[in-house]
Formats: sequence, structure tokens, C-alpha cells
Amino acid sequence: PLLRLGDAKLIEQKVSFPGSGKNATPGLIAMLIDDTVGKDVDRKLDGALVVFNSSPAPIVQKLDGLSGRDFALNAVQAEGTDAVAAAASWESSTGTVTIPARTAVVFVEKH
Repeated sequence: PLLRLGDAKLIEQKVSFPGSGKNATPGLIAMLIDDTVGKDVDRKLDGALVVFNSSPAPIVQKLDGLSGRDFALNAVQAEGTDAVAAAASWESSTGTVTIPARTAVVFVEKH
């Protein structure tokens, strides 16, 4: 449900792009869908963090405001056959994502 909000107001309320702006790391896009904000739309998840690395090198990036969040790589990617995607990780204590080169992953935070 978090990837299909279907309502402009919910999207404006719940979706943000941590680490974006003029000082953003080249090649990195992080999109947070935060279900702790406003009406609960997914009973199973508190959030989803979608991370894209379009650069030719791995990226390790602290995402401001996300330390303490308990994200984990989604089960499909963590248990799948793509070893590159499975190598992505989240460090809760610092709010740091590690993502291999030219990879897209989805981290989820259980409710």
C-alpha cells in the first residue's frame, strides 16, 4: 500500500527525498514513504525507503533525520538471487545506507 498511495494529499504528506538538494551525492536518489505521518495506510509497515544508485561506484550515505529508524532490505531482494542488491544495507544507529553501484533497492520498516 505504501507504494500505491493513490492520493495527492497522501503523497504530499508521506513522501520525501532525504539527502536531496544542491549538496546531494551525485547518482543517489532516496525516497522515503513515511507511514508514521498522518493516517496509517499500511498495517504491516511504518515506512519504505527506496534507494537508487545510478553511479558506477558503491555509495555509503548518511540520510539526515533517519537515524534510529529500523529499515531492513525487503525480503524479495534480501533472499533473492541478485547478490548485488542483497549486498545493500542500512545502519539504524547512524541512518546510513550502503548501496552497490547501479542498483535500486527497497528497505522496509515493520509496524
